Amino acid sequence: MNKTLLLIICDFLLLNLLALTRWDKVEPAATRKPPVPEVSANAARQNQDLVDMMKLALEQEQATRNQLQQRLQFAESDSQSRALTLTQLQAQKSQLETNLKQSQTAAQDLSQRYATVAKQAADAKQQQDALTAAIKNVEAEKAQMQQTVASKQAEIQKQQQALADLGKQQAAASQQVSNLATTVKVVQAEKDLIREQLEKQMQAALAAKQAELEKQQAALAELERKRAEAATQAAQFATAAKVAESERNLLRENLTDLKKEVAVVRQEKDQLQSQTARLSEGVGQLAAKSGELAKEIRENTPINMNLMFSEFLSNRVDVAVSAQQNVLIGSGNRLKEVKSVLVHDGRTVMAMVHITDTPFSLTTPLGMDRVIARVAKQSQVLGSGALTFITADPRLAVIPVNAQQALAMGLKMYPVAKNPFKFTEAVLVNRGGKHYGEVEFKLSAATPGYVKMRNRILSRVLQGEFSPSTGDIVLSKTGEFLGVMVNSDFCAVLQTFETLPGYTFDEKTTTDMVRNRLVELGTRVGRLPFALQ
Repeated sequence: MNKTLLLIICDFLLLNLLALTRWDKVEPAATRKPPVPEVSANAARQNQDLVDMMKLALEQEQATRNQLQQRLQFAESDSQSRALTLTQLQAQKSQLETNLKQSQTAAQDLSQRYATVAKQAADAKQQQDALTAAIKNVEAEKAQMQQTVASKQAEIQKQQQALADLGKQQAAASQQVSNLATTVKVVQAEKDLIREQLEKQMQAALAAKQAELEKQQAALAELERKRAEAATQAAQFATAAKVAESERNLLRENLTDLKKEVAVVRQEKDQLQSQTARLSEGVGQLAAKSGELAKEIRENTPINMNLMFSEFLSNRVDVAVSAQQNVLIGSGNRLKEVKSVLVHDGRTVMAMVHITDTPFSLTTPLGMDRVIARVAKQSQVLGSGALTFITADPRLAVIPVNAQQALAMGLKMYPVAKNPFKFTEAVLVNRGGKHYGEVEFKLSAATPGYVKMRNRILSRVLQGEFSPSTGDIVLSKTGEFLGVMVNSDFCAVLQTFETLPGYTFDEKTTTDMVRNRLVELGTRVGRLPFALQ
């Protein structure tokens, strides 16, 4: 429990104990007692202060709990996002560890290969050193042979250096052309074959030299023959070195050709990508043009009138406007309910009504207050609040609607007609939703912003045809919102919901303000041409 609340409760109990204690039984009667009303007033005041303090403490405790609840929700969402980030990081770490293991395995394989080559080179070097030591023990007559062996040793080192360079070049080439793995494997196989051939030749040469030294130790007479054989073997080594050099040059040429082929392939790939991009752009332009063409066809194709009326009935909403009338005669709450549709001009969504569908009248402007306008569909409120009159016609008012709720309920929001005069006929639906029909209309230079509907009164009387009346909704033949009938002849064409400043009725509007605004609206209507009144 909160310490502050505990202290307040203790104070409350203490004060009650002091107030309820009968002090007259414990102490002797005082000579003068305070007036009873004053004591009662003080006790009541203290109790009231204590109650106020307890209410304040409870409100502070409730605010603290709300803040803690918000912090807890924020902490939970933050922990969830951190858990998701941690999972992603662990997945990336596992992938990196897998890549690292693969790289380490490849590096170990490469190190083992180079270690094998280095060991073979070391063995060859040890054999060469042994051969050199044996040659040094030969007599001075073998100096020419030692020079020959030294030259052969230099050639062998050059060949080893060439092999090492070739290995480095092969590693660099394999790294550059990793996407051509098959070709690199073939080159590696050729290199291994050349290396095996050279090693075999070196081993054969060393064995021959060892045999030659043994023969020289056995018989110095055969030294000249062995020198000739050594010269022949040196020539063979030179030939083998030249062959290796030519093969290395051929390998370089092959690598150069491969690089050229890779460059050609990359160039062709870039060309193919550019062609694909151009093709995609062309397809996108064709799709955009197709969409524009389909949109143009849809905008210029009239919709079946029966289908339009069925859609109109399913998307109607309930509009209710109430106001409190404070006059001596007929005082009380006045309520008007009507069916309407949702209309949007690209920025806001509104429900539109004629002033005759509200508790107000321009002919007898009465003072009212507490104005509440409500838009609902199937007991779900889509908008509630103020009623605002628009500049297009002083007799038309709108109520703002929550577009997200309307979309969630699947209601159609009729767009205002971008080209209202595309057709010479319009679809007229009376405000009760019982009748509909196609009506011709004409433009007039004397009444801009309005169109005159053909009112077939005589045909309606004789044949029962449907004709326009005040408050009817007018739709274009493509299903767009054209306007509202302001009287039985003219329709106000609406393309924007610009409101009159200061002509908004809500709960804060006073009786005098409503009366004055209605008088001003009536004056605005009186300034219109007589045919529009």
